[in-house]
Amino acid sequence: MLDCPQCLLRRDGAFIDTRLFPLRMACLRHGYWLYRDGAGSRLSPGIVPEITRAQKRLGRLAAHYGADAAVRAYDLARYYLRDDWRENGSPFWESALADRWYQRAEVVASTTTSWLPWWAVHPECTALAVMFANPYWAKRAVPEPDRRHRLFYQHMLAVLGIDDWTRRTASIRGFGSLPEEIREQASWGRLLSDPEWGSPLPSHGTPRKVPFIDITDAYERSVA
Repeated sequence: MLDCPQCLLRRDGAFIDTRLFPLRMACLRHGYWLYRDGAGSRLSPGIVPEITRAQKRLGRLAAHYGADAAVRAYDLARYYLRDDWRENGSPFWESALADRWYQRAEVVASTTTSWLPWWAVHPECTALAVMFANPYWAKRAVPEPDRRHRLFYQHMLAVLGIDDWTRRTASIRGFGSLPEEIREQASWGRLLSDPEWGSPLPSHGTPRKVPFIDITDAYERSVA
C-alpha cells in the first residue's frame, strides 16, 4: 500500500497510517491508485467512476462489519480471483473475467497490454468481498440437502457480472477449490464470514461430516 504523492506534499512528506486506513486503495481526491500492482500510478478519468463506486462499497462494508472483517473478506476475494486459479486450474468463469479486466486496462492505456494493474480487478474483488462478509450468504455456501448452497454460487456469478452463465454451471467443481474449502471449514463450524476462517485447523476434536452435494441438473431432477 503506497501513499498518494499529492497527499504527501500536502502533509509535508508525512505518510498516512495505513493501520487507520486499511481500505484506502485509491486517493479519489487526486486520482492515484495505491494498492498492489499499479500502485502509485495516476488513474485515468475513464476508470475513476468504477473505482469510486467500489471504494464507497468498501466503506459501507467496513462500517457495517468493521474494518478487520472488510479487509479479511477483500483478501479472501483477492486470493480467489487472482491466485487460486493459478494454483488449482482455471475455473470456467476466469476467462470471462480476465477478458473484462484486460479490456479495462487497454481502454485506459489506449493500447494492448499484457500487464494487468490491480485497479482493473478492484470492482469485482470488492463485489465478492461484500458477499463473503455477509453471514446470510456465508451460511448458504455450506452444502445442505435442501440445496440452499446452490443459491450461493448463483449469486456469486451475479455479483461478478456473469449471471448469464448460470446455464453452463453444470457442476460445483467449476468453481475451483472454493467449494472444498467451504466444506472443510464448515466441518469445524466455520463460515466464510467468520474471523477464524483460514486459521490453522484444530489439532484436537472431531469435525462434523459435511456432504458433497453437486449442483447438476440431474440431481435437481432426482430430488424433484
